[in-house]
Amino acid sequence: MKPNPGWVQYTRKVTMSITKDETTTRLDVFTSLAAETLEFYERVHDYIEDEAAGSGLSTHLDTQRRLLDNVKADQRARGGLPQEGDPERAQLHGLYVRLSAAVRSGGGDALILEAVVNAATELAESADAVLECDIPPDQAELLTAFKTDCNALVDVMRGRASRRSDR
Repeated sequence: MKPNPGWVQYTRKVTMSITKDETTTRLDVFTSLAAETLEFYERVHDYIEDEAAGSGLSTHLDTQRRLLDNVKADQRARGGLPQEGDPERAQLHGLYVRLSAAVRSGGGDALILEAVVNAATELAESADAVLECDIPPDQAELLTAFKTDCNALVDVMRGRASRRSDR
């Protein structure tokens, strides 16, 4: 029996070691999650009715984007390959939050702000996980700045959400 000419057969077996240390793994998780979170912020930003909350999110989005670029550049300079996030996951999450806010009575901004708080909290925890590892001081400084900005964003969004619920 002759092989189908449309098929290409590979007989060479390639063995690769894809082991990473704990620090690299945590940093990869962080950079991937950060990219997805920033994409999520962009997806929901235009749907926030509260101008102060939208402006606050925009400011933190710009800061975190710059910090992520610096973290990735630092990782590349050390010979690493930063992981990219899954933009489709961020888009689907943003769509889910927007639809939930539209359908839920009284949802609106409160649901979106809560989702932003959850995403920023998760990102700060991921930065914390990398900071627990033995990393160079300049890298620790970048991740600490990122975590600080995430916590500041959480404070802004919670403050805006509480003001909206007081109305």
